[in-house]
Amino acid sequence: DVPEALEPGGRGQVRLRYEGGGGDRGTLTLISDDPFAPLQTVGLSGLGSGTVTTLRHVVIGAAGSGTLDLDLERRDQLLVLYSAPRYPEPGATYGYAVGSDLVAVAGKAAPKTVGGATDRDRNEALLRRRERDFAARWRAFSDGRSAKTVAATPTGSATAVEVGDSRMLLFPGLGEAPAQQVTATVVAVSDRSVAWLQEGLRHADENVDEAEIGAIIDRFSESDFDLTVAAFGAPSDVDGDGKVAVLFTHLVDDVGGVGGFYSASSVLPEEVGGDGNLSDLLYISPTQPLRTYRSLLVHELQHLISFNQHVLVRGGESEVSWLNEGLSHVAEDLVSGHALSGVSDLVRSFVMAPAAGGLHGEAQLNPHKRGAAYLFVRSLADRLGEEILLRLVGTGLAGWDNVEAVTGEEMSGLLATWGSQAFASGLHLFEHPRLDYRFGQLQSSAGRGFPVPEARTHRAGRAAVTGSLPPRGVDYVRVSGSEIASVEIGADPDGDIGVVVIPLPQDRTLAVWLPPDFLPGLRFEELLPGMPVAGSDYAVSGEVESGEIGELLFQFAGEDTLIFATVVEGDGFSQQLRFPALGSYTLETFARPTEADDWRFVGAFGPVRVVAAPEPTAVEGALVTTLPGQFAMGAAYPNPFNGRTAIPVYAPAAGGAIELHLYNAAGQRVRTLRRDWLAAGWSRLWWDGTDEGGKQVASGVYLYELVAREYRAARTLLFLK
Repeated sequence: DVPEALEPGGRGQVRLRYEGGGGDRGTLTLISDDPFAPLQTVGLSGLGSGTVTTLRHVVIGAAGSGTLDLDLERRDQLLVLYSAPRYPEPGATYGYAVGSDLVAVAGKAAPKTVGGATDRDRNEALLRRRERDFAARWRAFSDGRSAKTVAATPTGSATAVEVGDSRMLLFPGLGEAPAQQVTATVVAVSDRSVAWLQEGLRHADENVDEAEIGAIIDRFSESDFDLTVAAFGAPSDVDGDGKVAVLFTHLVDDVGGVGGFYSASSVLPEEVGGDGNLSDLLYISPTQPLRTYRSLLVHELQHLISFNQHVLVRGGESEVSWLNEGLSHVAEDLVSGHALSGVSDLVRSFVMAPAAGGLHGEAQLNPHKRGAAYLFVRSLADRLGEEILLRLVGTGLAGWDNVEAVTGEEMSGLLATWGSQAFASGLHLFEHPRLDYRFGQLQSSAGRGFPVPEARTHRAGRAAVTGSLPPRGVDYVRVSGSEIASVEIGADPDGDIGVVVIPLPQDRTLAVWLPPDFLPGLRFEELLPGMPVAGSDYAVSGEVESGEIGELLFQFAGEDTLIFATVVEGDGFSQQLRFPALGSYTLETFARPTEADDWRFVGAFGPVRVVAAPEPTAVEGALVTTLPGQFAMGAAYPNPFNGRTAIPVYAPAAGGAIELHLYNAAGQRVRTLRRDWLAAGWSRLWWDGTDEGGKQVASGVYLYELVAREYRAARTLLFLK
């Protein structure tokens, strides 16, 4: 009996009947939507029963220790460690040890960070703290009346404004800019917005002019406003004009570190801390690059919507900092690429030091936390649908309570999924939609679109690896060895720490590629791997959207910066890249217009890690003297085999994306051994005689097939138990 509808995470009963004649046998597998729940294999016709687990999820919790039996003979095992305390102490961190008991955790250090808090971090943290205070005062102010009714009643004037009108607006004190009155004039009006420009604006070469402001406001009104409202909900309209006001003022530049901000004081009456503006107002710098205003405006509009929906409409709490910022960064996905909005920099901060930012507290004080929050909210939207954004904003709850109520799932399980997805997405380690991002700039058809998080390494039987987690944070440890080993995990019992175990191939570098449409205005045809091999040549080609670009520059910034410049012919470009030595780089891309001498920044991606080529085997060495000019596949060796066999595969210069599948004699696919980028030269891909679920296949003849671009080849091998 199958229920007509099940909520995500819900359960129901299924009645099954197996019909077979003539001694037929079969196995039926019930697959859960939760990748951490075991796949229950039901035995039919006397086959018995058992459990197949692709992933394991172990909660250590208050026990403080646990032991994992890991099969390290054929695979490495990745441990995804996360902490899930509901009510963490301020400043708390939770230690762990892999390969030892809890004693090794003593004297734990706080998670490392890359860079410190900036002026922007401190100023935006102050804004969110003010919102929490305003929310409490609003609840007291609207007590005894419907908060929704109070919020829906215009408190200001609905008089229409026209270009040339002037008024006094209060600039709230923030950072280095004290509170002060400014005179502003209307310079643009559209259906959804009105633009005010501070009179006596300080001169700067970067200042946007009135025509540019008009274009910014028109784009915001014509498309971006409605996109954001559809995704997150209605903004406040305290002055009754149906528009969002945008004040362009150089005082934003004086604040320090911000390109714009939203202050809830502008929408509140003075009785609850309002500043007297009584306007749905965004404060915006006039000196930002033109290409960044779209993402800047929708980011701040989400903050305005969030305060309205949580506080003014429902009389609830203002959203906690980390979730509020995560939602605003996802809002930028509606209108802007990562390179323009800066989200790629935040994701890069997270993957470089994943344990430095948990989903708790002030996101503004930690770029790692902003990156983590973005990936968490993006994970929810990709898996549960974009409507989850509207539901998260449309409550009076905040943080942990809000996420659990809206998703119907426990936060600990969501943390386990998010931590696993941030590592595994796009790597084709196993097929499960819950562990793949679907958003284009994180997950492209070519593969993963952002770097793999840094992982500590531990070899079973050797010294323990220790670390610590912030509240609701995640860290990664890759465990290797040569046999089945029992690995002890020690954990601070206050951290409610859990572990997800993900099998990793031993002889494979996890591949990352620059997505084809990651950099705005460019589209790549030949993709650049995020882990190129030192000494190999890579052809990068593609097209520019604008015919006004005459030259591109790819700068790999690192200890030794590498610069590659290419001329754009028509709309196309191509460039040969070579990395002479190992290292870590950030790709920074610049474009020079045809009729100009200056270069403009396009976008960045990183880290790009240059790795060493694998040592060739004796068989591969024999093939080096006759390198083919296209993809090729050699004979598997040994063949027949009863342990594991190596399949030689060759990729020409610059490498390429490949797929290597294995089929049984009946033509059924039993395993996808590889589906990602292969570096130039010969590689050996190992098969250990197991299917996708890790179960050993039956003895017999198997076919292995290589597909790469137009190349397709197949051979047979014999597996003997």
